[in-house]
Amino acid sequence: MSQHYGQPVPPQVVKRGVPGLIAALLTIGGVAVGCVGGVAIGSGGSTPEAARSPLPVSTQASSPESSSTTAAEPDTSAPEPVANAPKPSDFKIVVKIIESSCYGTAGANVTYQIKPSYNGPDLPDDGSWRISYRVTGGDNADIGSFTMTGDGNANIREQEYIQTPTCSPKLKAKVTQVLDS
Repeated sequence: MSQHYGQPVPPQVVKRGVPGLIAALLTIGGVAVGCVGGVAIGSGGSTPEAARSPLPVSTQASSPESSSTTAAEPDTSAPEPVANAPKPSDFKIVVKIIESSCYGTAGANVTYQIKPSYNGPDLPDDGSWRISYRVTGGDNADIGSFTMTGDGNANIREQEYIQTPTCSPKLKAKVTQVLDS
């Protein structure tokens, strides 16, 4: 077979015709109907009220003496809070600026470290919490977190970085969330 260089080879076009178009439209239509049906089912369109209730519902089987079905009273008591669980208001965070590189009107790149302190009730020694905080005073707020144990030890980063709009930044930090870890 000889090859001819320099002459373009025309592309081959596959013609599917009307049957291919119908198959494609049916596939797209089936997917759309499936999505709409899934949304209707997921939103509880025809689900009985008892199945959508966030509270547990139970019924007693009827006995020969009684022909009525009764529902048990739902448990409305709140879950027991963890004893002495720390709250965001129990913490204070001081921001210590380690280094600041000033770029005039462009602001500064600042290296800082947080110094957290806990001022709440005594904590169980075997507890561990993930504390999230927000540092403000930069071009954008900086979000961070650290782990603290019940014996008062905190695992923090040695250095963090933020860009500030001025060369004399005033950084502040506030605890935003405390989670059991």
